[in-house]
Order: sequence, then structure tokens, then C-alpha cells
Amino acid sequence: MIGILKKLGFNLKNKKTIYLVESEDNEEFVTESLKDEKHIGIDTEFNWRNTYFPELSLLQISTSSKILLIDCLKFKKLKFLNKILEDKTKKIIMHSSRSDVTVLKTNLQIKLTNCFDIQIAEKFINGG
Repeated sequence: MIGILKKLGFNLKNKKTIYLVESEDNEEFVTESLKDEKHIGIDTEFNWRNTYFPELSLLQISTSSKILLIDCLKFKKLKFLNKILEDKTKKIIMHSSRSDVTVLKTNLQIKLTNCFDIQIAEKFINGG
């Protein structure tokens, strides 16, 4: 799996700066951090225990140089991410994307068509 990430341009030796994003005041920072990225790693954390639809609580975004931890319980206006994450020139990299894709669609109306699932890729590579 590390080989796949290296081929996609992720430098795994460099330490990334981690940013906690909790406010709408940080929208421009998030946009600037993502606008020129060709590969974006995404993971979500959500509550789906006593709800009909999943409730997004944390959006973790990794770029070649940064990790953004977006607190979705505090930072509620995330519609600006639609344009960025639906941009067909960007590859969205996920692990076991099924639930994450559902959460992004239900909570933010983001429809990913440019997703690369490393769990599925690993199964192809190893014949699973």
C-alpha cells in the first residue's frame, strides 16, 4: 500500500503539519490548502447509532504537506467543499470508501466520482 501512495506523489518521509479547523473563519485557509492539490486523502468520523442518516462529526483531509482536522460539529458551513472535492482534476484517496462516500453525500451533498479506494486496490494487487 505504501508503494501505491508513493506512486501517487505522497512523500511519506516528510512530517506534515496538523491543523485543527473549528470555525467558518478558516474557510479561506481550507480552500487555499486544497485548491492546487491533485491528490487528497479523506476520512470521516460520524455517528450512525441512533440516527436514520449518519451525522458527520469529523472530516480528516490529508494533502502532500498538511493534515486538516475539520470539526464538523463546530464548523457547520462546509458547502464550499463540494466544488473542491467534486473537481474531476483531483483524485480523492480513501480507505474503505463506502461509508465515507455515504456520509459525504448525506451530510454535504458531495457526490464523489473521482475516488481511489486503497482497500480495493490492495485486494487487486494481492489477488483477494
